[in-house]
Amino acid sequence: NAHGGKGILLGGIPGVSPTEVVIIGAGVAGTMAARAAMALGASVKVFDDDISKLRTIRHELGSPLFTSTLQPNVLRNVFHSVDVVIGAMQYINKTHFYRISADLIREMKEGSLVIDLRMAQGGCFETTMEACLPDHPPIFEKFGVLHFCEMSLSSRVARTASIALSNIFVSLFTAMGDCGGVAHFACFNRGFASGFYLYAGKMVNSYVANHFNFPVSDIGLFLHGY
Repeated sequence: NAHGGKGILLGGIPGVSPTEVVIIGAGVAGTMAARAAMALGASVKVFDDDISKLRTIRHELGSPLFTSTLQPNVLRNVFHSVDVVIGAMQYINKTHFYRISADLIREMKEGSLVIDLRMAQGGCFETTMEACLPDHPPIFEKFGVLHFCEMSLSSRVARTASIALSNIFVSLFTAMGDCGGVAHFACFNRGFASGFYLYAGKMVNSYVANHFNFPVSDIGLFLHGY
C-alpha cells in the first residue's frame, strides 16, 4: 500500500463498507472536504463548536451528514473507528487555537490517515505541530497513523489555484478602482474591511493582536460611514 496506508478506496464499492471520514471544522475548507468525501460515497461526520456553521453545512449537504459539537466522549468514540481525519478548524474562540490531542490520535486504527489543512496557522493536531519546522517531511507516521501536512496545499495545484485567485482579485481590484481606492471600498464592504491586519499603522485584527499580546483597535473607527 502507498506510504504504508490501509489500502482502502475512499468511496468504497457496492457490498463493501464505506470509508469513515471525520472533519474537524465546518467552515469553508471543512464544507468543501465534506462535499468531496460524500460525493465519493464516504460516511462523513463533521465536528465544530459553532452551531450556526453546523446548521449551514447540514443545510447545504443534506441530512445524511452527521454533525456534532466538539464533545470529548463523542470524539473519542468516533476516533476508534475512523479511517481519515481532516483538520480544518483554526480557532475555537478569538484567543485560542483548537488542536486535537495526541491521545485521540493514539486511539486511531493503525494505517489511518490525518490530513491537516491548517498548517499555515500552526496545525489542527498536536501531532502535526512539529511539521511546521523547516525541512520536516510533509508525510510522516506517528503512533501508527499517517500524517499529511502540506504547508501550502494549493501549491500542489498551482495553475488551478492561480486562475481561481485571479478570478477573485481582478473583480476586487476593479471594484476598488470604481469606488475611488482601498479606503472607500473598505467603508462599503465589511467583508473586505474585516480582512485587514493593520490599518493606518494600527493593529485591527483581534486574532493576531491576541496571539502576540498587541493592543487592538476597531477598524470602524478609521473608516467614515462604516
